[in-house]
Amino acid sequence: MIRKVGLVLNSLNGAGAQKTLLTLASQLVSFDVRVDCFVVNRNSNDYNVRGGVGLVYLEGDTEQDKKNYLLNHSKSSSYDLFITSQPDFYDYFEAKKKYCSVHHTPTSWNDRKTWRFWQKYHWKKRDEKYYRSKNLIALSEGIKNDLVCNLGCDADRVKVINNPFDIDGIRNKSLSKENVPEYSYMVYVASLSERKRHADLFYAFSRIKDKSIKLVLVGKGSNERRLKNLAEKLKITDRVVFWGWDANPYRLVRRAKLAVLASRAEGLPRVVVESLAIGTPVVSTDCRSGPKEVLTGEFSNFLVPVGGVKEMIVAIDLALVSYPAIPSSFVDHFDSKYIAQQYLSLMESD
Repeated sequence: MIRKVGLVLNSLNGAGAQKTLLTLASQLVSFDVRVDCFVVNRNSNDYNVRGGVGLVYLEGDTEQDKKNYLLNHSKSSSYDLFITSQPDFYDYFEAKKKYCSVHHTPTSWNDRKTWRFWQKYHWKKRDEKYYRSKNLIALSEGIKNDLVCNLGCDADRVKVINNPFDIDGIRNKSLSKENVPEYSYMVYVASLSERKRHADLFYAFSRIKDKSIKLVLVGKGSNERRLKNLAEKLKITDRVVFWGWDANPYRLVRRAKLAVLASRAEGLPRVVVESLAIGTPVVSTDCRSGPKEVLTGEFSNFLVPVGGVKEMIVAIDLALVSYPAIPSSFVDHFDSKYIAQQYLSLMESD
């Protein structure tokens, strides 16, 4: 009997949650599982759905129309497992087992210093409504801790299953020599958004010892104009490259002297795992969940506080001249073949 899995994605834009579920879908298909991806918004097609994975755009003029469309579609099929990255869609599909996949640490995303008490209270109540009384998959132990300790979720209903990574595929794509910089550079692969705190990296980058190295920013986002103005203010315009979106950032990461993550909040950051899989050193902020679960042992010396510009300068300077050898098997436990097996176990568990 063929097993069937349904996945709900917000869109196909170049974000981590989408990449996580699409990687999982491809791996499940290779295990002879039928997978249907239901996409809420048509606003972007940065990612392609690989062969064998069904693609369904939810139809309707309003979000409620799309929820009803999903519910009717799922009723007419018999899914063994259904997973949504959109918590508000959780009650609008039917399956033998269903989960909401949580890709970030909810309260750390909503704890902006500029927000007033009532704003933080509102968002916390919203998250409690979103996640309580649901079966949840947390992509890291840090996310589970936030869900249980800060939002009051039932620990027994939260499963920790890490991000799946196509390790072999990432390494193969990194070998491409098409359109790669010839200069020495460090790389930051992330959307140009406030949460990724590019400004902290700019301040640190302007003060590192090696003034010959460039900083390549791979990604797009609403903060691009502001960041270009900051680069001009710090007199590093000629050393910062706004590369834009790239379907294969791995070849850029492979040839970089260093990969950096300056983010304020993460779930389990893909760029950290992918960089280490390729063999590229990483310096990352030690945000509340994610990086510390990847950069362990001697690599933990390259974790810096969020907003810690001085510490980031020290870590970057050190990483550029001396970084521990990265074992080829260091991140193999994140491989999609291993992670997909954990999802298959969900179908078989009581």
